[in-house]
Amino acid sequence: MSHPLNFGLEDSRLSLPSSTIMAKESAASVNNDRTMLPGLQRSSPKSLGDQSTLGGLDTSAAVPDQDDLEIVDLAKRYQIEGTLGQGGMGEVLLATDTRLKRKVAIKRVLGPLAQSKSALARFVTEAQAIATLNHPHVVQIHDYGRSSDGPFLIMEYVDGGTLLDQCSGDAISLETAVNLACQLCDGLGKAHDAGIIHRDIKPANVLMTKDGTPKLTDFGLAKIEAGDDGMTMTGAVLGTVDFMPPEQRRDAALIDARSDLWSLAATLYQMVTGKSPKVIRLDQVPASLTKFLGKALEDAPDDRFQNAIEFRESLRATLTTRDLQLTDLTVGQCNQCNAINEAGRKYCRGCGGSLEVTCLSCEAQLPIWDQYCGNCGSNQNDLVKERLAELSDRQADAIRELNAYDYESAIAIATEIRDQSDPRLGHYREWSEQFIEDVQSQQTQQWDRINSLVDEALTHEAAFDYPAAIHALLQVPEPLREVTTSRWPDGIASHLSRVKDKLSECKRLELHISQCIAAKKLTGLLKDVESLHALRPDRADVITIKDKLVARRENLRAVCDQAYAEAQRLFAAQDYDACLKEFGKIDADFADSSIMKMIGEVQARRSRLSQLRQIISHAVATKAPEGLLPKVNEALEIKADAPDLRKLQEQLLKREERLSALNQIETLDRNVHTRRLSKAIAVIAATILFGVLFAGTFKLLKDSGYKDSSRQITGESVPRDTNEPTSPVPEVDLPTPPAKYSSFPSLKESGEVSTTWPLSSKNDSDRSKSVEVEGFSDRKQSSLQAPPIPIAPFSENEAKSHQAAWAAYLDQPVEFTNSIGMKLKLIPAGTFMMGSPESEEERRDNETRHRVTLTKPYHLGTTEVTQGQWESVMGTTLWKGQMYVQEGSNNAATYVSWDDAVEFCRRLSAKEGRTYRLPTEAEWEYACRAGKTTAYSFGDDAAQLSEYGWWGGIDGNGNSQAEQYAHAVGLKRANAFGLYDMHGNVWEWCSDWYGDYPASAQVDPLGAAPGSERVFRGGGWDHNVWGCRSAFRMWSAPGYRSFYLGFRLALSSAVER
Repeated sequence: MSHPLNFGLEDSRLSLPSSTIMAKESAASVNNDRTMLPGLQRSSPKSLGDQSTLGGLDTSAAVPDQDDLEIVDLAKRYQIEGTLGQGGMGEVLLATDTRLKRKVAIKRVLGPLAQSKSALARFVTEAQAIATLNHPHVVQIHDYGRSSDGPFLIMEYVDGGTLLDQCSGDAISLETAVNLACQLCDGLGKAHDAGIIHRDIKPANVLMTKDGTPKLTDFGLAKIEAGDDGMTMTGAVLGTVDFMPPEQRRDAALIDARSDLWSLAATLYQMVTGKSPKVIRLDQVPASLTKFLGKALEDAPDDRFQNAIEFRESLRATLTTRDLQLTDLTVGQCNQCNAINEAGRKYCRGCGGSLEVTCLSCEAQLPIWDQYCGNCGSNQNDLVKERLAELSDRQADAIRELNAYDYESAIAIATEIRDQSDPRLGHYREWSEQFIEDVQSQQTQQWDRINSLVDEALTHEAAFDYPAAIHALLQVPEPLREVTTSRWPDGIASHLSRVKDKLSECKRLELHISQCIAAKKLTGLLKDVESLHALRPDRADVITIKDKLVARRENLRAVCDQAYAEAQRLFAAQDYDACLKEFGKIDADFADSSIMKMIGEVQARRSRLSQLRQIISHAVATKAPEGLLPKVNEALEIKADAPDLRKLQEQLLKREERLSALNQIETLDRNVHTRRLSKAIAVIAATILFGVLFAGTFKLLKDSGYKDSSRQITGESVPRDTNEPTSPVPEVDLPTPPAKYSSFPSLKESGEVSTTWPLSSKNDSDRSKSVEVEGFSDRKQSSLQAPPIPIAPFSENEAKSHQAAWAAYLDQPVEFTNSIGMKLKLIPAGTFMMGSPESEEERRDNETRHRVTLTKPYHLGTTEVTQGQWESVMGTTLWKGQMYVQEGSNNAATYVSWDDAVEFCRRLSAKEGRTYRLPTEAEWEYACRAGKTTAYSFGDDAAQLSEYGWWGGIDGNGNSQAEQYAHAVGLKRANAFGLYDMHGNVWEWCSDWYGDYPASAQVDPLGAAPGSERVFRGGGWDHNVWGCRSAFRMWSAPGYRSFYLGFRLALSSAVER
């Protein structure tokens, strides 16, 4: 039941599956000539019931748009074997379901009604009404739809004719009639509990199995109490006249469950009299039923039995011992056989029954006919009535447990009632014995049916018909789905969940594949098509797409091989830009670890070369050649073909040669050295007071005073001491700086500190007049050097080392606590692979793996924002009175929308003077992974998730964790960065709009272009293990609140001094 979409994709419809059996419709009814729509004549004595039932079908109405009921070729699955019934308006066919190897009945509407809106509406109503029921006394519908001939129902085939066949003209025995009516009452009660009113109960609509089991059918006129579809209009008369209660004859809109019970009583009347209830004469029914039918057939609904249970138990009581009226007994009379005995006898001469009872007050023995106890004087009639009322309540409890499918509890209550020995309570003892027998029978039948339904579901699943399998399993009563047996050790609920997941995944894949094909986004699509093919290998359109994508992959592989070879050549030639351009030709599907590693190397070299050029340009511009030559040499190793760097290298080498001559100057004597060192320390202290940071070798003139030395440090010219000869070094020919630079520039992004004095003949360069003070400046330079950006993967110890290094560089602690008691950890800059590899279990198609570099460190809350923290800032409690909430100041705040979280950040930022915000999606995933490339921050084993987070469901190893609310934060293990609950507890909002990932490498990404939905990450207490993976993504509207939504804070960290 599917049709191809664009490019062969199939639009799967979740319908009632073609899988089980339906019912044989009736032969002629003696009432048909009185139940037809006025003016509509019968065309055949054999009828489906449609033409013999009032309903006012609009045969002239045009067919509505029925795209949701696609045309189905029944011959593909069903083999027609004959006709069970036929009339002017439709037919019922006997067929074999070739998949399930069983008989079914196919009910079809023909002729003008096949094009009627009303006919289609009735068919859908009947299908939906019966499909929700699961009862042995209701005919099952397995599927519905539309063939080229019109709408159809696939029904359970019932092979014993109709109840009308058995009671048309001839009465059936009282006991048989009562038992049949009680069984039908059970099925009708099930329908009423589901809010369904049949509206057309009659013998022709009761099908009989060969073993005599009755089944209600033809719910085509059913009314759904929760919201009728409008087919019943005020003043309309629907049903069969002879079996209609008075209110239904006046107006079908007035009926309720009590109306069905009137019709069932009328059906019972025909069973015990063999006559139509057109004219009801209670003097013709068995005496034991007179009182019962008199009440059941009252004109006013309030005067009848009010529900199916009351109807059934009153009817069953007509077959048991009559209610005992002690006041009717004479002295010596037996209440069981009415024999008259001597007053002193203890047991009846007629039946052997006890003639004594126990006082219900003092437990003394007294004759059964005595109204008052001779020992305590209590009125036995009053006590019996009280006890009967108690047993009536227990009877209702037993029936309630039976309706809830708790067979053991129902039998236990009935056994308690049965064990009453007082003959005055005999009615309930007889009832309990019959009830226990019925329960045991129903339990056996129910499990036989459940096994049959599960076998049916397995057959459908094997045929990849997941909607049919789901429908079969949904017929298992919900309370019994959790029961485990040796055959179903995991319970039917787990089987149902698995099939639902398969169907859901099929739909998701179908939609995604359709969208990708329409948008011509074919990269990575083959994996999804293969997944869909594994779920639906019967789909020819999926096979076609798969074949085309496989051919495309082979073509791309050739392109990849060629591009990779060229990229290797360009890498060897140090042409990094061209190399990256070649890598850009490689489809993401072929970007394996070796390619990604090489791309990373190219990007690292290109980045380092750019960094070195910035350092060199700055040094040249500020005429600071000290220490420059190693940087130039490193740059030339990365890019040998760089004429400007080669020329500068030659200049610096010449300078080094000239400076080497200064090493011949005589060594200063010890006293001069000591004096100059003292002056050097004084100058350093002075310059520190002025905030000057040194990063080189300080030169101090021998005979210059403190003032003169200070002037030279600040860049002023200093008179040379003419008493000592000098050896001036010619100025190095360096380019003129493009702008004015400070003599002592601050730390630049390159991580370098330039030297302070240019080597020039205008400055004293006599090494004999200088001392070197290096220790302090070397240490300071080390602390100012930015740590290298770590590249994942790295270990937990390395993660903590990276945090410590960046903390030292920023002169900030690794962790600090803010004004509301929230702890935040420093997260270092870093490079990692965002998204998930194709091999990761339960990977989603929106997790395209790509390289991301975060160039700036930041702080992130160690936990999610708590209820206490939220209330201290916002003064509100969004979660108050909501479902699935445990209140507590340390519990994660929930029911927080993205808009709410942003407002929290704004208010806290204003309070503290810091810039709090939501993390970007890249920042969140980098912090979550903490150096790992696995599915979780602790590895790939989902069985360990409970150690790190709160989640709900079953993991891949069968371990389960059932949660009911968000928990207190920080109770589980932290990841390598010291962050808690990154997996589970509550989903955490990110700042990004939701969108597809790019395939190319990204630097400091901010997410997709503005859209309508924001991203949240991390999984929650309500989600399974796969949703808690580091790469898993979810999204929703910014204003959306839920019991699983919270957030954690990010804080920007300064990286410049």
